[in-house]
Amino acid sequence: MIRKAVEKEQEERAWQFWISIYPHADQDRFPSFEQFLSKIQRGDSQKRHSPMTAEIAIAKAEAIKRVHQRKEE
Repeated sequence: MIRKAVEKEQEERAWQFWISIYPHADQDRFPSFEQFLSKIQRGDSQKRHSPMTAEIAIAKAEAIKRVHQRKEE
């Protein structure tokens, strides 16, 4: 029962993270929550964190900014 509770808690955290990353997600350009969750769960078993280069972080931030700018227009 404890394992199931921990899994549900992790799923809830993943959901909150997913909606914060993709607030205006559409099915064509962003992963579904199920895809996102399975990717996170696979990553949990492999390793906790992978190093992110500054270039990748900037590219992700610019992509998020573009999405928000399009939604405001």
